[in-house]
Amino acid sequence: MLLLAALLCTLEDRINFGLEVRPILARRCFACHGPDTDGRQADLALHTSHDAAEVINPHGFTIWMAGGGTKPGTVYGATDDFGYHAIENPLEIHDLHATMMHLLGVQHESLTINHGGREMRLTDVHGRVVRDLCIS
Repeated sequence: MLLLAALLCTLEDRINFGLEVRPILARRCFACHGPDTDGRQADLALHTSHDAAEVINPHGFTIWMAGGGTKPGTVYGATDDFGYHAIENPLEIHDLHATMMHLLGVQHESLTINHGGREMRLTDVHGRVVRDLCIS
């Protein structure tokens, strides 16, 4: 379901929500997340392209990492029962990027790119390495 919504956002010029995505969601998701507000669960609506696009990674996300110095078998953080909000060890995307660069041996605070005539870090002014995800 979320994959379909993700495709909607990144490929909206090539995907017709009404013809290609909505019928799949109608068969599988509308009983709990359709236009009927009385039966809707978790206040999650998927019947319009705008509503479906809003559920992509709103306040909690899942990522799988393996090898390259990541700590095996680690579960870091948790979301609420609906997977909607991060409730334990929330991270910002800059933290994830900083951690990945650390695992690749790159100093994220030193690596910059020229953007609009200004040197900018890839992790912006944020980003911390999450050591709990790393072996060393």
